[in-house]
Amino acid sequence: MLKVLLPFAIVTHAFQVLSVGLLVYTFIKRPHPVKYFLPVFLYVVAYFATDIASTLMAFLHNHNVWLSNIYYPSEYLILSWLYYITSPKHQRLLIYILGAAAMIVFAFTAIYFKGISGHNYLGMSFVHSALLIIAGRYLVWLTAKGQSELKSDPLFYISLGVILDSGITAISFILFDTFEYHLPFIINSISDMSTTIFAFIGVFFLFRNEMAVLNVLREAEKESSVTE
Repeated sequence: MLKVLLPFAIVTHAFQVLSVGLLVYTFIKRPHPVKYFLPVFLYVVAYFATDIASTLMAFLHNHNVWLSNIYYPSEYLILSWLYYITSPKHQRLLIYILGAAAMIVFAFTAIYFKGISGHNYLGMSFVHSALLIIAGRYLVWLTAKGQSELKSDPLFYISLGVILDSGITAISFILFDTFEYHLPFIINSISDMSTTIFAFIGVFFLFRNEMAVLNVLREAEKESSVTE
């Protein structure tokens, strides 16, 4: 099975490295970027670090289930923060409610079933279902605004990736105990690769937008120095 998943892992990690590199370069060039830069950066870095650690442990035949029980609640908190600071005020209550419910269900199922080293499929499915609702509602709000530059909005692509990943994994985790292991793992690998590509597109537009702002500021400084 590892040979089947290897191409997906290679493509996924390649795009993750590119995403991290673009974000680091953006921050170096523009130390004060948009307000949602930090949660996007944390999301991409955490996704990459956990994904590559999980892949390496799988190839070394080490037990890596405990990583998911740490990563998924962390991912939820990071993405909730991202949507909280970018959503209108009337949508923030939903993030609080779903966040509390998701963390309680995840903790309860993790402790009740097998602990941090066990497969917490129900908790993982619930957390991703909550993310699916939050990201989906945000995307509806974003598209309803009728932005002319929606196709270059970083959060449009990142949200598409979150919705894709959350929708697929919410279902596949339930199927882990129903179908042969190979099928859910392959589905999750395809989901990871697709989500990473969408995240990379979002990061690319974030990089492009920040560089455009930087150029405008530099031009303004040049004009100001000339007039003085």
